[in-house]
Amino acid sequence: MNRSLSPLVVVSILLASTFFSFPRVEAAGGDWIIAASHPNIVYVIDGTTDDVIRRIPLSGPGYPYQIAIDPPRKRAYVITNKWESIAIVDLDAGREVGTIELSHGAERVKAMALAVHPSGERLYVYEVPTLLGLDRLEVRPTRLEEFGLPTGKSLRTIPVPRQVTILAVAPAGEKLYAFAQDAYVVDLQRGRITETIPLKHVGITGLGEPDILSVWPNYEQTQILSLVYSVENRIKPDAPLLGIVNVDLATGSTEWIELETVHRIIFSSVISPSKKKAYLVYTTLSRVDLEKKRLERIVDLDHTYYVVNISSDGKKLYIGGAQPDIAVVDAESLKVIKKIKLRGDQSIASLRVMTIGR
Repeated sequence: MNRSLSPLVVVSILLASTFFSFPRVEAAGGDWIIAASHPNIVYVIDGTTDDVIRRIPLSGPGYPYQIAIDPPRKRAYVITNKWESIAIVDLDAGREVGTIELSHGAERVKAMALAVHPSGERLYVYEVPTLLGLDRLEVRPTRLEEFGLPTGKSLRTIPVPRQVTILAVAPAGEKLYAFAQDAYVVDLQRGRITETIPLKHVGITGLGEPDILSVWPNYEQTQILSLVYSVENRIKPDAPLLGIVNVDLATGSTEWIELETVHRIIFSSVISPSKKKAYLVYTTLSRVDLEKKRLERIVDLDHTYYVVNISSDGKKLYIGGAQPDIAVVDAESLKVIKKIKLRGDQSIASLRVMTIGR
């Protein structure tokens, strides 16, 4: 199953890149916030000024979904084209430089998650393939596909269970986590799952099976993926619980923190660079003291946001998703200090923070 990198030679795409992109800005260090919105646009936001410095249109129909970043090469890999392609974006140049096509022939392939190896030499994509017959659809086993970079050539596939929504490679690069109802640990040298970290099936006494929302891969600053969960309280059935589970990508260890009874919805969370705070978002923005394991502050937001991320110095939060704006928030006061307007709504697109110049 060889997949090759297809060159972008269509004149309209080149003209669109020229029209929509901002002038090249040399990076002097700091953060770039990488966002995406309808209609199939990737944004680069300067973390110092919080201004959009690149607006990069992607080829094909659909809208951007998950984004994986490669900070040393200033590249982003974006699920797009109805989730059947991976756009390769040169963030420094401000343009799409290629695509990896996943669907071929009669096999339609949807990408649900992706991650870049720390070496920058491999890209991992979680795929859901279907064989399109003349009179039927044949559901094929889900898989992890490994692509070589920068060629985009398929190197191998690894069987992985269904329902994976986040991929994350350990900082040392020896293993990959595939987050589904539980987290599957893939040994990348041996090319197979060697461990399962229980999430839904964790078996906490007195509680049911946690319902975990895992969509946004925001672990850049700490290599700790924080996920929001709700769970039935079997001791008090009328008081289900809300909390976060933090998975250390270096060690595979998990920490479960119960926060409150469920009376509001939370979509995503992120850990501060100091590892002392967590921030949670949906219609409210919350700060959690991780040392005391309790909610510290909750503020109302002017509208729904799906995803929260944090600057490399821990001083600013970026909250986005859903609508066509990203709010910049002071992490200490939890006050909105700026709104960054985008061309369209972000839906469930990733919001990544890329530290450059180190």
